[in-house]
Amino acid sequence: MNRMSARYHTCMDWMDDDNWYVIDKKHDRFILTDKAPEHARESFELYKKVNDFDWNDSPVHIE
Repeated sequence: MNRMSARYHTCMDWMDDDNWYVIDKKHDRFILTDKAPEHARESFELYKKVNDFDWNDSPVHIE
């Protein structure tokens, strides 16, 4: 795996579990849930950085 592809996979690790994120249809973006572990939160931050997204939503609670 080359360097770029490794970075891509790391920045998408937050999508490994459907309980870790929700889709905010109003703003057309993803939001992490409070069930996302630390490595998923770090991955999500990398995803936002790679894609030049500047939002900073608080995690949402799901049952």
